Amino acid sequence: LKPLKGPHNEKYKVGYGVDITALKVIQNELLRREHLLSFSHKLAKVGYWVWYPTNRKHEWSDGVFDILETDKKEVTPSLNSLLDFIHPHDREYFNQTIQLSKQNNSSYSIEYRIITKTGNIKYIKEQSSSKRADSNSNQYLFGMVQDITEMKVSQDALAQSEEHFRAIAESSPVYIIEICSEYTVTYINTVQNEKREAIIGTSVFNFALEEYRDELREVLDKVFAHGTIENLELQAKGLAEDRPTLWYDVSIGPVKNDTGKVQSIILLAQNVTDKKQNEQERERLIKEINNRYNELMQFNYIVSHNLRSPIANILGMSYILNPNTPPEDVQQIFEYIMQSAESIDTLIKDLNDVLTARSPLNEKRETFLLTEITRGVCNNLEQQVKQSKAFICIDIDDDANELTSIKSYVQSIIHNLVSNAIKYKSPDRNPKISVKAWKDSAHSYLEVSDNGMGIDLKQYGNQMFGLYKRFTTQNEGKGLGLHMTKAQIESLGGTISVESELGEGCTFKIVFVN
Repeated sequence: LKPLKGPHNEKYKVGYGVDITALKVIQNELLRREHLLSFSHKLAKVGYWVWYPTNRKHEWSDGVFDILETDKKEVTPSLNSLLDFIHPHDREYFNQTIQLSKQNNSSYSIEYRIITKTGNIKYIKEQSSSKRADSNSNQYLFGMVQDITEMKVSQDALAQSEEHFRAIAESSPVYIIEICSEYTVTYINTVQNEKREAIIGTSVFNFALEEYRDELREVLDKVFAHGTIENLELQAKGLAEDRPTLWYDVSIGPVKNDTGKVQSIILLAQNVTDKKQNEQERERLIKEINNRYNELMQFNYIVSHNLRSPIANILGMSYILNPNTPPEDVQQIFEYIMQSAESIDTLIKDLNDVLTARSPLNEKRETFLLTEITRGVCNNLEQQVKQSKAFICIDIDDDANELTSIKSYVQSIIHNLVSNAIKYKSPDRNPKISVKAWKDSAHSYLEVSDNGMGIDLKQYGNQMFGLYKRFTTQNEGKGLGLHMTKAQIESLGGTISVESELGEGCTFKIVFVN
């Protein structure tokens, strides 16, 4: 408003108004954005600075002062002022970076530490850039500083945790293996001097023996699909070559991403070979004790029954024999006594043979070829083979041909089974006998099968290898052969089983631990 006088000295005021609504809206919006920017900088712990080379003037945002934990009244923005806050161990590095940026007229990115006004140590990330407002303006430098202390502390804690885990993993006697969805190894700790670089990228299935790989794949698929924790026991040679076969207890668990999807799997494989061997030895001892007990009961039965009759005969004949016995009766009594004595002698010899087969082995183990042993047995049985018109097929795998054991026992085992196959042939057909042998990583297998008379296992299965057990009267025999065969096999640490149907033949399967 402006006061004026009229022609007659009357007073009045002249004024004008301008609509500044649009300007106020813009100003308010700028203030709002400035507040938002300031608030976001505060939350992000970010500040900025500007340096004008022409007048060497520095400007710091409020965020810079907040990071330095100081006040505008206490510090004048400048490079030297900032240097006062930089950690002494980082100042030289900071100065070198600034000088190099000036020489090359280039931007820079740097991380360093500061000591704030209150004595706190912070980690700072700073980035600079050269700017020009327009083509007519002077160039100026602009930089952003950010307090990354929390991130650094988290990174250091994570690095320390990873180092801690790595130290534990590398010193652990347990395999720690990580695999991806393609089942390849992405991480393995160093166990038993195995070379990590030779294993990374290889298939985890190389770890397990072939007969366990399908089971391992099934478990891994389940963990990838459902994220469950699984456990299995398997035999393996380790992931490196030329490792011995060992037993491992494997715990398998998922590693999930932020969305809960399984991105990899961790396997913890602990060597439990000693434990497994102890368990197997315990089971073997329990089985052996049970067998010994059953044999003792059988031995007791044989002694009490098979010896009772001839001894009773001898005693009875002795009571009859006296000085008044007619000579012709004396001769008959002596014959009865002799027959009973011979029965006792035969029984004692049989029992001695059985005990010899089960006694500790004194014979030396040697390496020999199964084909040679089997052909030798066939040659020894040549007469019986010709008379029975038997056909014998020998099918022994190359890798199973060489066996280290007690040669005489193996020869006796094959001889008994083949001779039995001829002896108990079917009356309706010529004998066909098969001798097969094969092996896997843990066991060697010997199988003798025939098309003979067969046996009803439902009726006689539990007596198959009993002492003095016979299942037909059509052929001569005492019921010792299969019992002796089983005794010899068990003394070698093996097992024998039989499959048979009456009139169809028998198959005897022998298993030796490698």
